[in-house]
Amino acid sequence: MQRSNLALVLAILAALCLPACGGDSGGTADSGGTGDSGKTGDGGGGVAAVASPAGTWAIDKPHLKAAMLKLLDEMVAKKIDEVKKQYGIDELPAEAKTQMEAEMKDQRDAMAKQADEVTMEIVMSADGTWTAIGKFGPETKNEKGTWTLDGDQVTIKTTHEDGEKTDDPDMKTATWKGDVMEVSFEEEGMNLELRLLRK
Repeated sequence: MQRSNLALVLAILAALCLPACGGDSGGTADSGGTGDSGKTGDGGGGVAAVASPAGTWAIDKPHLKAAMLKLLDEMVAKKIDEVKKQYGIDELPAEAKTQMEAEMKDQRDAMAKQADEVTMEIVMSADGTWTAIGKFGPETKNEKGTWTLDGDQVTIKTTHEDGEKTDDPDMKTATWKGDVMEVSFEEEGMNLELRLLRK
């Protein structure tokens, strides 16, 4: 594998900081909805609809763990295919396969533990700005930037990382569905889907 477990977690979650952002009030910076509470009636049977993505968001940990383990499995499968192609074989030798399965179990256990230790809170303010703080084991990451809403698409721009202005601001788009924010992106050439939940 090209990255350590922690490096992979940080890479994934650095991107996670970008997609969903929360705040305290309910409006948005553009035409994406208004209101002090962030929710409004839909007129269809009394079910409340969230009027804005403004608010406080946190990582959906079970979803994060599943996504990371899926990514790890895909990366390992890709590596196995490369090895088989390199040596012109259809299957790995039994001894090598047994050893790899044991190593995979250790990798999965370590990855699952790291996912459990991750905490992140993202605050999207009604003025179109956002801040995020995340803890990944001993490391803490702070980011901030701006956001805009177009329909159910939230475009997030990161302007500062750990107090420093970024030379090349990153942009990502999340899909907002009421109390859920989802983002898809590529990591190590693999597709990853992550989810945040409104607190």
